[in-house]
Amino acid sequence: MVQIDTTPLDVLAVLDDGVTGRVELTIAVDVASRTICAAILRPAGTKAVDAALLLARMLVPEPMRPGWSDALRMSASLIPHARLMSVDARLEHAAARPVIVPDTIIVDRGKVFVSDTFVAACRSLGMSFQPARPAGHADGQGCRGTDF
Repeated sequence: MVQIDTTPLDVLAVLDDGVTGRVELTIAVDVASRTICAAILRPAGTKAVDAALLLARMLVPEPMRPGWSDALRMSASLIPHARLMSVDARLEHAAARPVIVPDTIIVDRGKVFVSDTFVAACRSLGMSFQPARPAGHADGQGCRGTDF
């Protein structure tokens, strides 16, 4: 199970057009391991397509970037790199971030995550879609375990 949510950050960033503005962080976290599967930083007003892009980023290896330490390479981690290389050659130059393919995506009921675009992306990738229970549901306990 992977939980996904978006939160505004209390920072100003220089946006693509050179103007400063607020940004939002959309993040996917594996429930079992608490691994950050993927994250995107976007100008305020995250769209459904941004959330769908997050799903795609979860499913591919993170490439090493110029200036990153060799200690961050997947080949230097405890992950069975050589065995995984036989399955996916892209892992040769990958950073040590596991590729987690979730069975279930749990989301709050934000319009981005209940949109047709996001739900269709989940289905096309073979992931079950599960909205978290509303905070005021019948037992009065909130969303225990399914919200951030």
